[in-house]
Amino acid sequence: MDWSKTKTIFIVTFLLLNSFLVYQLIQKQNASELNVRAEMTLQQRFEDNNIRITENLPDEINEGRHIVGKRTPVPQEAIDAVDEEEILFPDEHAMGVVLDEPYSISNDNVNEDIGSFLESEIYNGEQYRFASWDQENQNLVFYQTYQGSTVYTDQEEQLVLFLNDEGDVTSYLQSFLEVEEHGRKRELLSPLKAIESLLNEQLLTFNSVVSQVELGYYSYFSPLGESQVFAPMYRIEIDEESFYLVNAIDGGIQELTDSATRRMKILVKSPGKMKRNKRSEYNVFKVQCTSKREYR
Repeated sequence: MDWSKTKTIFIVTFLLLNSFLVYQLIQKQNASELNVRAEMTLQQRFEDNNIRITENLPDEINEGRHIVGKRTPVPQEAIDAVDEEEILFPDEHAMGVVLDEPYSISNDNVNEDIGSFLESEIYNGEQYRFASWDQENQNLVFYQTYQGSTVYTDQEEQLVLFLNDEGDVTSYLQSFLEVEEHGRKRELLSPLKAIESLLNEQLLTFNSVVSQVELGYYSYFSPLGESQVFAPMYRIEIDEESFYLVNAIDGGIQELTDSATRRMKILVKSPGKMKRNKRSEYNVFKVQCTSKREYR
């Protein structure tokens, strides 16, 4: 074996490898500098138009993909997790539970008490996030989450807590969504770029205030059978009155309808101190539970 020639080949190979690694490092540094300069330019555009962002932006997620949510039958584990309360089944996909005793919710400690209820009483309660407080019907609505982001389903709320006149939980209705990733990973817009897209379309104007930005999963289309496709989108609230969805993959923009806007005004806001409605009677469930099923 010609060791001299072999040594030369090794040296040349290492030099080429080092050159390639240095080139990659320079490329990454240049890309980082470009991103910083672009962000500084964008911030200057906001300042020039006196546009203010009043809430902390969500953390940037570089990649994401569509997901498919499918309604699933009530899992046996969820049934087994219930103690001796009465269980009702409006259909195979939903479970209603009437508590033996109301679960106390203090008007001065709402968030903590609700969190404790989810943790102790609800199957996979940590997967649900508060969505809205329906003052007229005295119920709290929650949606499931996927990797920390809320999955908004227009057709059905995943979890509804029903309260009595004292504001305590008396029952709940829970349904279940199985989520799977769909398609290949795609680069996602940053929160600032999503806001910029509204500025480019003149939906964000001089003196506007961006009062809320949240990354969640939404669907443009009605469900196909039991399944529904969701895209990662930023929900952006402008001046506490207008709501827009910006697709985090392709930058498409959808303005919410009047009815949707009214609903979105109470989404993902803390229930805080809930104003009670005194009524003479209250129907435990707003559904017709057509059957009861023995499970033990």
